[in-house]
Order: sequence, then structure tokens, then C-alpha cells
Amino acid sequence: MLKIYNSLQREKQIFTPIEPNKVRMYVCGMTVYDYCHLGHARVMVVFDMVYRWLKASGYDVTYVRNITDIDDPLLERAHRDGVDWKDLAQSQIDLFRGDMTDLHVIPPKDYIGVVEAMTLVVDAVQKLKNANTTYEVGSDIYYRYANDMNGSHSVQQMSLSDNSQAACNGTNTVCGLTGVIGQANYPTTWADYSIELDRTCATVLADLADFDNLPNIGTGNNAFSGRIWISVGTPKIPFAVTSSGYTTPNYLLSQGVGAYCLFDYLEFSWTPSLQNCFLDCSQVDQFGIPMSYWMNANASGRQGVWNTKRSSIISYFNQFPAGQEFNNVQQIPTNVAAGTYPATALTGGYLRAASPTHAAPVVNGTSTYFNAVIQSAMATWVNAPLAVTCGTSTYWGKAQSASSSVMNFYNNAQCAGSASFTFTDINSSNVFLCAGSTAQGSADQKNTGKAILAGFNRGVITSNTTRLNINTEGGTPTLYLQSAYYPQLSDNYKIQTDSQWAYGFHKFSSTTLAYGFPYDDVGSQSGSIQTNSTTSVNIQLGIFS
Repeated sequence: MLKIYNSLQREKQIFTPIEPNKVRMYVCGMTVYDYCHLGHARVMVVFDMVYRWLKASGYDVTYVRNITDIDDPLLERAHRDGVDWKDLAQSQIDLFRGDMTDLHVIPPKDYIGVVEAMTLVVDAVQKLKNANTTYEVGSDIYYRYANDMNGSHSVQQMSLSDNSQAACNGTNTVCGLTGVIGQANYPTTWADYSIELDRTCATVLADLADFDNLPNIGTGNNAFSGRIWISVGTPKIPFAVTSSGYTTPNYLLSQGVGAYCLFDYLEFSWTPSLQNCFLDCSQVDQFGIPMSYWMNANASGRQGVWNTKRSSIISYFNQFPAGQEFNNVQQIPTNVAAGTYPATALTGGYLRAASPTHAAPVVNGTSTYFNAVIQSAMATWVNAPLAVTCGTSTYWGKAQSASSSVMNFYNNAQCAGSASFTFTDINSSNVFLCAGSTAQGSADQKNTGKAILAGFNRGVITSNTTRLNINTEGGTPTLYLQSAYYPQLSDNYKIQTDSQWAYGFHKFSSTTLAYGFPYDDVGSQSGSIQTNSTTSVNIQLGIFS
């Protein structure tokens, strides 16, 4: 019996030929620009075994293998070595066939070269385009494999019925874990919406236009928003529809389902009328795996590329006292089965580093990290009001006292009359979380709060700070575009206490842009990207070193 994995149905199925007793087998062959290696040998030996089994089982087998005898790497090497690309291709084909003879691999019935079949390739691609089963990225054409068995490719809404797997206790045979409901190693089988990614070529997660037909999609807050979760290793991302919403993985091993996954994510929103896509990274929450992203063919706008390897990034946060704001590094659990995670991903023996927003002192409201700088600034703002300009408005704020966490903001420099709004809880925990009264109220109140919270996180507020003008840059009236509001990035850029988590990721970023705290999009230092007329989202995993 021969079983083959059906990637559409996501299961192994017993092989049944389309025509009784006849099998047509096509195997992708070599791109002949260099010597074969063990990986090539493995492919040929594996399918040689399949071919032999089919023949021995009485099937009439037509076995075809292609030869990619024209491709960019071939042309580049021929140019480098000063030889004719056709001669280089033929020499490598001869070496390849000699290697296969030495391995006692039975040759296929036919070899098909790309050069000789080019007109057929062009014709086949055109037929796929005419059938609307392709999409384009720049000058490249890809097959849209997201089509279901009926040929449609629309995104479907999920419902409670999608989570067809019942909750259970016991042993997870994949990971070798045991646990109880609600714990970090809870082995529930969840509804599986995963798409296996091929790291050697593009994989379509979804056509953006598919989202246009979902109900109530509009602009602004009504744009379609979501997250793209990516994991490596055998623990899959847990996902299910519940009566209260959707499940997502947890960042800390002590906090629930999915924390044993080695994952990362991107957050996006999509506005159909503008074809506008907004995309940002996960460092506001955690750092799991190296991952870069860009839109359309504009790889020059790529974000998320690090100048520091994964293990060093995690080690940076591991230097801080355990359990405090910047050291929430999660070690690889010891009670997992061998092979649960790829060996290359086990850099330093850690799953991820969680941001200060998940640190116990911050979550419990007991953090004192920013207390000294907050009190120093408050002491100034008792008598010298802080002026904050956001958009078209400026507000002046006075602190009640140096030891207070309360500021009243007025619409005049004399702070006369009634306060326009009041911040009642400016403290270390809320600075990390970008939460509390500074994140509530009217648009002007929220914008003023953003400026103050971002200023503390970035270390730009001192006892001498009496103005935060983050409204313009170069005369352009664009909100939050004052690059000077974010200090120059260097090892000694800090004026005083700042968020070492945010500072670290701006330092590790090859563009110095990152998203290290909830309001890190204030100013021009955000690692978020957005474009109109978006046709594709590109994601590339980095090296786990």
C-alpha cells in the first residue's frame, strides 16, 4: 500500500491512480549550474524507491523528470566563469547522470529540458492566467494554490461550528506533553487552519482581495484587521472560535494554551476601497523568531531585518534581573519530546522573550522603574506647565505635586479656568502598558497622553522638559512626524531612564525602526509599513542562529 500526503486535504491518503493500472509520475529534477549534493541524492533515491515499488506492483508507469537548463544561477555562474551557459548546463547534466548511475537510480522514461519546453511553459502559464488562477508580484507570476476543490478562493467567515474538536485531558502524542485544561501544556486538539510554508519559494497566505467580500468592511476602525501567525516545530498554533471570541497563543509558559509553540506574528489591517494595507511586527508583545516583511515588489521598504542574531537578542534581555521588566525570557520546556522544535531554532535554549507588558510588576501595577524620572518631571510641571502640541491643538498641563500621578491639562498657557482633561494615573506600569487615563477620553486627550507615554519610554523627558511638539517636521503638518522626538540611536543616546526593551529593538534593527511599546508609532521611528494599491504581502523567515 502506498500513501501520499494530500496537501489540499491535509492528510495522508491511499494512492489510487486516475486510470486503472496506469501511473504518470513527474519528479522535479536538477537546476544544473553546480555539482549535486546529498539533498539532491535524497530526492532521487526516494522517488527511485517509489518508482520501483509501482513497477513491482504491476503498474504501467510513465516516469518523467525535468532538467532546469536555463535559470538565473546558471547564467550568473556562466558569466562569472567566462563560459557559454549551454556548455555549462550540458557539463552539469552529464555529471548529474553519472552520479545517478553510481547511486544505481533507474533513469526515468523521459528527461524534459526547460529550454526545449519553453513554448509549452509559456502557453501553460497563459492558460492559468486566463483561468484567473495566478497572481503577480512585480514581474513574477505565481500559481494561486488557495483555490479549493470547487475552484473558488474566497475567505470564509469562521463560526463556533469550526471548532469541531472537543476539549480533552491526557497526553499530546505530538509533543509528549501532559496537562489539564487551561494550563500551558493543555493538549486540546484545535481546529486547524494552518498553511504549510515552503521556505524555498513564495506561499500564498490569502489574496488580499478575498477580504473585500466580508460584511461590514469599511475604512478606519471598520477596516478588516487580523494577525498572521507563523510557527516552527510540531506544536501548532492553537486556534478556535469560542463564544467570547478567538483563541490566540500565550506568551508565557505559566499563562495558558499555546505557550509551547515557537511562534511570531504580524498584525495587519486592510481597507478595500483604497487597497490600503497596514502591517507591523510583534515586538510590542514578544520576540520569537526572526521575520521580515514588505509589500508588493518593494523589497527596499522591508522591515524586521535584524543586524544581530536571534540568540544574541535574547541574551541581551537575559542580562537583566529575572522576573523584572526586561527579563521575561522563556526557556525551552524540559518536558517536551525530542524533535519537538527544529534543532536550528534552539538558539540558547529559549522559546522567546516577552515584552515588559507581560512582566509581573507591570501587570500587577507595582513597577517602579520610571518612578524617579516621573517624579523629577512632575516636580518641574508643578510650576512650569508642560506644553504638548498634537495635531492642530496645544494643551498645557500642571502636576498637582511632585509625588502625585495627577496632571490637569488646559487649553491656555496660563492654565486658567476649568481643565480640559485630567490624567490621574501617570505611573511606571501605565507608561510600559501605555494604558490608564492617558489612553482614554477624547482624541486630543489620547494624543496628549501618547506624547507623554512615548516620551518616558524613549527617555526624552527630563526635569527640564516643558514642551513636546511632535506635530510637524520640515513644515509638513503631519501628526507624529517629529524625528527629533526620538533620540539618535547609539549606545549612549539615553538622556536618562528609558525602556530597554524598545531601545534594544531599535538598536538591533537594520533600519533602526521597530515597534517596541504600544505607542512606538508616535514619531517617525515605527517599524510599521503601509501602502495603497497593495497587491501582495511578503514575509521571509530569518536564520535561527
